[in-house]
Amino acid sequence: MARDRSHATGTRDAADADADADARAAPPRAAVMVSAVHGVLITADVPLKQYILHLNDLAPAEGKFLIADLDDRRVLVQPSRADAIRAEIERYQQSTQYVAPTTMTKQ
Repeated sequence: MARDRSHATGTRDAADADADADARAAPPRAAVMVSAVHGVLITADVPLKQYILHLNDLAPAEGKFLIADLDDRRVLVQPSRADAIRAEIERYQQSTQYVAPTTMTKQ
């Protein structure tokens, strides 16, 4: 009864106002199930990350390793393929690295 009288007189507690605002704010949502995935986070510069995405695109359907493309520098990959990816990155970096030729002089 006190609640009815408080509405009539215009006095309400802050808790009542917050509860009413929450009830009007959004319709009830369906429960969302969250799934956890085990993976390895690889952080690289933008060109190297693009190379990793390229490797994933070249892989056959059963060999795809990319779990999530997180942002411009990070990807989440399957743990079973992480070592192979690192080895391929190392091979790629070695093949694109410039090594100055050495000159031999005769004395």
